[in-house]
Amino acid sequence: MIASIWVAFATTSVFGIGQLTQCSKPKVQAYFTKVEFVNQLPEVLQISHYLNRTDENITALYVKFDLREDLDQLNGIFNIKFQHGKNLMNYSTLELNYCEAFQMVHKHYLVRMVFAGLRRVSNLPLKCPFKKDMQYYVNGFMIDNRVIPSYIPQLAFKAEITAASKQRNIVDIILFGQVQRK
Repeated sequence: MIASIWVAFATTSVFGIGQLTQCSKPKVQAYFTKVEFVNQLPEVLQISHYLNRTDENITALYVKFDLREDLDQLNGIFNIKFQHGKNLMNYSTLELNYCEAFQMVHKHYLVRMVFAGLRRVSNLPLKCPFKKDMQYYVNGFMIDNRVIPSYIPQLAFKAEITAASKQRNIVDIILFGQVQRK
């Protein structure tokens, strides 16, 4: 059931079926509950992060990082799981070239949605390389609740993201969250 709901979500959000307007009020709210960053290569990456509640009582992700070397390729795994009641579903596991994803050329709607949101609130480059000695930031990344259909059930999610360059794992990111009805 969750799979069919998320397929419908993909159709409505990516292909524009059921146009959203600025005045549309979301009936569900998705937000982060916890975030973990595991720096696997501290001699290359310096990173800090936190979650903060907004005025609307939604959590937003803040990250600052800088590199000690240029990264001209950035690859990894993006995995997302949903839990509805006692049912746990591995929704998607994707091998990603993050350089392509930042250019918005990825086919998967969820990847495009995440990277479009990141581009709005960060200074992440639109294409590789990531330059050394530059401070990158993500200032208040949130899930856009307007693109989540009102029929999505309450559920928990876990997104696991790895980033590697030249066969070296740089960072593992784990985001936990909830989707709740308002």
